[in-house]
Amino acid sequence: GYVSISKRFSTPQRAATDPVQSFPSGYTAAAGACSAGAARRPGRPAMLTRSISARRRVPSVLAIAAAFLGGASPAQDGPGDPAPEETAPAAQPGAAAGPAPALEAESPEQVVEALHGALVDAAAELGDADLDARYAELEPVVEATHDLPYIAQLSIRREWRELSDEQRQRFLQAFERLSVTTYASRFRNLDAGMFSIDASEPLGDGRSRVLATLTTGDGEEIPFEYLLHDTGDGWKIVNILADNVSDLALKRAEYRRLLQDGSIDDLIAELERQTRDVAAD
Repeated sequence: GYVSISKRFSTPQRAATDPVQSFPSGYTAAAGACSAGAARRPGRPAMLTRSISARRRVPSVLAIAAAFLGGASPAQDGPGDPAPEETAPAAQPGAAAGPAPALEAESPEQVVEALHGALVDAAAELGDADLDARYAELEPVVEATHDLPYIAQLSIRREWRELSDEQRQRFLQAFERLSVTTYASRFRNLDAGMFSIDASEPLGDGRSRVLATLTTGDGEEIPFEYLLHDTGDGWKIVNILADNVSDLALKRAEYRRLLQDGSIDDLIAELERQTRDVAAD
């Protein structure tokens, strides 16, 4: 059972146990979010619901949650160019997704705490710095705490087997760059103590769940749920739910739609566009 500190985190609503098995509820949330008449789910902050339902293309839950901190709102649909003063960090042509740096964390809770601590430290030390500086600071931590190659593959699981090695590599690079840029761009207004770890639960088969809360300066509480798996080299995050909305499920829904209407090149181009938009905010 949970090592529970807050009773509201032990409710059946937070029962997703696996990044794949959580897709049904995640797709329900995504479908409701994409509907103009999406109803607010009980207990969901109004701002979160409005942010999700405002777009046909659903942004990441990290971007939505960061909006509570007074940062930029999730980007709207349509092409966008980076602002002159803030552009996405330059990609490294031909760079392979190598092994992530080692992390001194032995438990799932410590992995999540390491991520939270790095975000808070970057906000305190580099909140006013340019995006390149924040990206360089957070990239090794994001790579060490997240299994980004696994998440990327899972987000297009059915189509992955049909891709060439070159296509897979380009998709991984675009996916990882967008992931790190989102963290570097969105979480600038964090203060120490805003994140808290509330509960932890081993799920078996090398999986675990960590529940946390982000409390804004206005006292708004945003529940986070981190799903992690044991890679053999340590625990890594494979999915994040904010207020019961699955980031991985939203990505799968969006990427599947893009691949149904186009090609992997179209999907990569869309990830690159989203990276520019996030960097420009």
